[in-house]
Amino acid sequence: MAHQEQRPRLMIRQMVLENFKSYAGTQYVGPFHKNFSAVVGPNGSGKSNVIDAMLFVFGRRAKQLRFNKVSELIHNSTNHRALERACVTVHFQEILDRSERASSSSSSSSSSSSSSSSSSSSNSSSGGGSSSDCKQQRQQQQQQQQQQQQQRQRQRQQQRQQRLQQDGSDFEVVPGSEFTVARTATRSNGSDYYVNGKKTAVKDVGGAGCGCVCGDPYVTSLLKSKGIDLDNNRFLILQGEVEQISLMRPKAESDGAGGRDGSPGLLEYLEDIIGTDRLVPQIEEEGKKLEEVTEKRASMIGKLKSVEKEVEGLAAKKEVAEAYLAKQAERITSHLTGNKLRLLKTQRELAEVDTKSSDFAARLEHETAKLASYGGELDAVDKAHADADAASAALQRDLDAAQARFKEFELKDAKVRTDLKHLKEKLKKAAAKKKADGGEAETLESDIARWAEEAPAAEETAGRLAAELAEAEGKLEGLLEGIKGEVEGHHQALSKVRQELAPWEAQMSEVQGRMEVAASERDLLNRRGEEAKARLEAARAQLVAARQAAEDKGREIAAIEAESAATREKAAAARAQLEGGAAKEADLEGRLRALRQRVAAAKSESAGARSAGAVVQVLMEAKRKGEILGVLGRLGDLGAIDARYNVAVSTACPALEYIVRCVERLRRERAGVATCLILEKQRHLVAAMEEKVAPPAGSQRLFDLVRVKHPAARLAFWYALRNTLVVEDMDTASRIAYGVGRQDGRWARVVTADGQLIAESGTMSGGGNRQLRGRMRIGSAAPGAGAGADAKALEKELAAAEKEAAAVEGELRAAREARDQGERALAALDKRLAELELAAPKAAQVADAKQQEAVDVEARLAELEAATRVSKEDAARLKDLAAALSGETTALAKLRASCAGLQKKAAEIQAKIDGAGGEALRRARERVSKLQATIGECEAVAAKMRAQSKAASKQLDKLRKDAVKQGSEVSRLEADIAGALEALKQLEADAMEVMVAVEELQAGKGQADSALEGARKAKEDKQREVGVIRGVQVELEAALEKLRAAKREAAASAKQLEKLLRADEAKLQEYTDAPAAELSEAQQALAGPALAEAIDAAFFQVTVLEEQLRGMNPDLAAIEAYRQAQDWAHVPGGTCSPRPRAEAALHCSTAADRSAPVSQRVSAL
Repeated sequence: MAHQEQRPRLMIRQMVLENFKSYAGTQYVGPFHKNFSAVVGPNGSGKSNVIDAMLFVFGRRAKQLRFNKVSELIHNSTNHRALERACVTVHFQEILDRSERASSSSSSSSSSSSSSSSSSSSNSSSGGGSSSDCKQQRQQQQQQQQQQQQQRQRQRQQQRQQRLQQDGSDFEVVPGSEFTVARTATRSNGSDYYVNGKKTAVKDVGGAGCGCVCGDPYVTSLLKSKGIDLDNNRFLILQGEVEQISLMRPKAESDGAGGRDGSPGLLEYLEDIIGTDRLVPQIEEEGKKLEEVTEKRASMIGKLKSVEKEVEGLAAKKEVAEAYLAKQAERITSHLTGNKLRLLKTQRELAEVDTKSSDFAARLEHETAKLASYGGELDAVDKAHADADAASAALQRDLDAAQARFKEFELKDAKVRTDLKHLKEKLKKAAAKKKADGGEAETLESDIARWAEEAPAAEETAGRLAAELAEAEGKLEGLLEGIKGEVEGHHQALSKVRQELAPWEAQMSEVQGRMEVAASERDLLNRRGEEAKARLEAARAQLVAARQAAEDKGREIAAIEAESAATREKAAAARAQLEGGAAKEADLEGRLRALRQRVAAAKSESAGARSAGAVVQVLMEAKRKGEILGVLGRLGDLGAIDARYNVAVSTACPALEYIVRCVERLRRERAGVATCLILEKQRHLVAAMEEKVAPPAGSQRLFDLVRVKHPAARLAFWYALRNTLVVEDMDTASRIAYGVGRQDGRWARVVTADGQLIAESGTMSGGGNRQLRGRMRIGSAAPGAGAGADAKALEKELAAAEKEAAAVEGELRAAREARDQGERALAALDKRLAELELAAPKAAQVADAKQQEAVDVEARLAELEAATRVSKEDAARLKDLAAALSGETTALAKLRASCAGLQKKAAEIQAKIDGAGGEALRRARERVSKLQATIGECEAVAAKMRAQSKAASKQLDKLRKDAVKQGSEVSRLEADIAGALEALKQLEADAMEVMVAVEELQAGKGQADSALEGARKAKEDKQREVGVIRGVQVELEAALEKLRAAKREAAASAKQLEKLLRADEAKLQEYTDAPAAELSEAQQALAGPALAEAIDAAFFQVTVLEEQLRGMNPDLAAIEAYRQAQDWAHVPGGTCSPRPRAEAALHCSTAADRSAPVSQRVSAL
């Protein structure tokens, strides 16, 4: 593949870190890809270590790396203490890209950026003192050991290098272009450079504004020749610089004199990177030289004519100016001393705050760990409560299911028992009918058998009596023979009458026999109809009773359903009330936790307010007594603000605790510590305060919202608030602070109504559960009411919070008791509802059974009614029998009427016969008559029995047929009853199993409920314990937050003091070449009141010197004018040629007193 013509470029192959920062021993970073251009990664991934290593090699000082001394870069850990040196080696090489897309204009080896938080840097030189020979030997030994270690590890790196080169193998390394640059840091704060392992002489080649320390000119020229710009550090772009580059002007603006104002534009920046800017200084330098030469010539000609005349008149002015400068130097020195003592005091306060913060942080950590432990226990208790609740619910579901199955069995049991009862009633009735029919059949059979026996007996008796009758008649005839003559005629007449009567008697006997048979059959048929009517009446009575029972059960079911609906509504209402009670209980628990935290915070604020109130009371009492003058009061008491901005102003304005115009009264009273604000030192802020500005949309200035009573307090509030904005929410605050605030620095500090603060630096703080409040008077409260009112208000708020917490705790206790009562009432309602749900189906089954019974009875009524009605055959038979009886009766009556005369005649003849023959004949005749009557009766009985037997046989046949039907019905009913009994037995067995399961589940449910109650109580106890710990934690957090606020204030004060010190030192250099004196050991040993007195004394001296300076009116230009005049004029003891005089004039023009106005410096020249 043909290589395109292109310039080689430099790349970093790898970095070797030895005991640098977080890395112990030798660590290799790399090899890097040829296109390596940035270092990115999450926080904590080591980006800063890589970037700091590069910055260290390229000459950044320790403070530019966020360290005070170079020795702090040496790794220090538990296992690696007191290491003597740290070293970072960067391996470079030049390469030629073979890729078609390779950039031929690469101007640097790498550019790095970091995504971690930005770091601040300060321009201070790092210590580079020399070390002793022993230390140098130890360093050389360590270097040799490290080189050996590097040699051993280099082999392990080759494989990784080969893999990386395979990934970026589209380049060639320029032979001989490889070199290394290393920098070491020693324990003695020394720093050495090595190029290719050889030490170079350390020399500051960065210039006044470079801030870089590098090797000798060879190293500087070597790195610059490779594109590494050590003057401007353009080869390494850090986080934040990208935004600065994007905001550059297109081109640097002219300062009006043909030069630039010192702020480069994007054009100059790119020219610097490209390299064409090397021509700009030459052009500007030549132009300046021309201008300077022209100006010098004109100036020297003019001065040469005038300076000699002014020399004599400048001596007195020079002495006055020198005295003024000396006095100014003394004032600045005293001011420096006072500020240094204040800084010393602030640093000690910071140390004290750090100690207290560490103590509170340890206690808070202990409470947090304790809370975490209790939190774990609370989680375990919660889990146990949830498990117990789930177990109880599962058992309740199983119990409900088992009870539902048992209810089903009960319903089935009730139905089976109702059906069984109905079957038994049917069987009873069928059996009773069968028994009745059987009894009737037996009676008929007995009667038929008896009749079958008695009829022949009666006939036999009649035959036997007929023999006796023949004998009696023979005897009677014998007797009659004795009186034959007397009664012959009567006998003949009687015989004749009887002969005539015999046919009639035979007919009547036959008719009577037929009548008896018909009557017997008629009676039998009538008796069956009466029995059917009796059964019909009984069925009708049963139908009425069944219908009445069904109606009663219907009313009972309606009552049960009504009660069930009412009970269900009550249960639903109870459940809703329980759910509402649970929600209320949860709400009360949350309110109680919040109130406990509020009480804890109020206690902390009340304690702080009492302490602050004591300080303010001491000062205000002294003011009232006239012991001190000029005290206005606590700043927060000098103004008032609307309550909605209470949290915002308390968060954004810590200076509200300042005492305005205070003196040292507090030290004598030992009442506490207060920060005092001296208004006369803030007069320079009046112009800014009075400036009319319009804040961004959606915001207001807190300063504009404060109402003040004392006009002088407005300046104090402006000192504390400045242009701090207040908005409603964080979105608006972010929009203003990070938008308008970045363009106009006045609006960079924004606070929300709930205390979230965005500082000028862009950092956020405040918000959360712990909100500052109460530092300023609220609403219509009269400004100047005093800090005691705040303390009383806080105590009142604390009492109200404690009272409210007690009330909420009482409500919570009542809610829990109500919940327990509601659960018991709901359990009773559920139990009653279960009973009603079981009773309703049972009553419905009974009602259904009664209705079915009524239906069955009603269905049988037709049959029974039909049974009461005589069948056609029976009706025809009864009609025939009635007609026959009627006819026979008529016939009998006719026969009796027809033979009545013969019978009467026979009776008269018989009476005559009976009257003849005496007693013996009479008895014989009576015997014959009796025998004849008895024989007639026997014959009639036999005939009647045979007729009854015939009718009974017919009835018996019918009963036997009915008996067969009844037997089948009874057998069927018995089989049904047996099946029902078997089903009932199986139901009872199954129901018993379910009942046992229900009892077991009820026992388990009781145990689960007990366990649930225990878990609930344990949870509530643990929650109370956690609440107590949280209260302690809140108090500690509040105290720690106050300490942090105090630390922030002290740190801000220290930072401000350091700034003032630097300003005073710079001012001091304007008046004297002598360096600022450090605090003596005696001054550094001062503490407590002695330190405060020393501070007051220093600033008192400043005040005295300022008063003296106000009375002086020096001409500061006289000093330089006199010096210039001496240089130009021929002063005794020296001679000047025109050229030296020109050089002196040039020196004077460039080294003029910077404190003098421009017009004075020009006039002096």
